[in-house]
Amino acid sequence: MVEDPPISHWRFSNTIAAWGWLAIRLYVGCEWLTAGYHKVIDPGWTTTGAALKGFWVRAAAIPPAPARPAITYDWYRDYLNFLIASESYTRWRN
Repeated sequence: MVEDPPISHWRFSNTIAAWGWLAIRLYVGCEWLTAGYHKVIDPGWTTTGAALKGFWVRAAAIPPAPARPAITYDWYRDYLNFLIASESYTRWRN
């Protein structure tokens, strides 16, 4: 049987370390909620779709060499280009 290293055992099994993990989880959760709330109240995300389109266009762009594109898989880039071409960012609103 292979045992955990002592530092890992303390980090994940000690109640004192749990308070540190709680602080980290609360911070990450707060950041996640803040980022999500911004997208809910911004008209670029919810009304016009311009922010979503901009995100898709930047993600699907292929920069000149030697820079690497943000998307590695061609099928996903093709999918984003299909969504952009069909104006899917405006389809869900009334």
